[in-house]
Amino acid sequence: MKKLLILLTALLVLPSVLYAQPANSPKFGDISDHWARVEIEETYRQGIMQGIDNNTFAPDSSLTRAQLAACLVRVLQLNMDNLRFIKAPSVSNLFKDTQDGMWYSETVMIAGYNNIFDMKDGMFRPAEPVTRIEAARAIVNAFKAKNLQVITTQIWPEYSDIKDLSQDDINAVTTIFNMGIMKGYNQRFFPGTSLTRAETAAILNRALKVIKISSTGDNLPKLPIKQQ
Repeated sequence: MKKLLILLTALLVLPSVLYAQPANSPKFGDISDHWARVEIEETYRQGIMQGIDNNTFAPDSSLTRAQLAACLVRVLQLNMDNLRFIKAPSVSNLFKDTQDGMWYSETVMIAGYNNIFDMKDGMFRPAEPVTRIEAARAIVNAFKAKNLQVITTQIWPEYSDIKDLSQDDINAVTTIFNMGIMKGYNQRFFPGTSLTRAETAAILNRALKVIKISSTGDNLPKLPIKQQ
């Protein structure tokens, strides 16, 4: 009887042990019922994304350009080790609208020198929400900067809302689609829509999976140009 009681007690305790929250799990109170909870927790666990404070992740808020830069630098482990500078570089010298000593200063500078973002006017706009097409371009550029070769099926996505984009943007959408990192829905990509923090968590987790199966090469494979 005593052994039976011990066994029953163990069975009652076991589920709580199996499902106990890891010590490094986030304590975000706004993701418990969110569709991206697992994705968010994984990016937090790996030190890729953080909350806007200790208790809040703001999953449905727009991701900023500075936040995307920080995430991509962490995911791809980008740096400036292959560059030589006469004097120590600073983000304020690279972009007119950025400041040194800010939380984003180092990662935005690394992203800038690795040509992750398309910058033509000397402005980075760190607090501006990043659009889905900007994210697609930045991710593709980050893979190029890391010299990661990705084998894809090279299928052309049938998104109805990318036909008016530039050829470079269409190629970026096609590449990101074939890598399985970004997806559209209802046959649309929504290129001008702001990317949410929850969507970013899902995208970054997919990127991590692609990186794990990638081999080092000179560049991403060039996809065929679709005739307009």
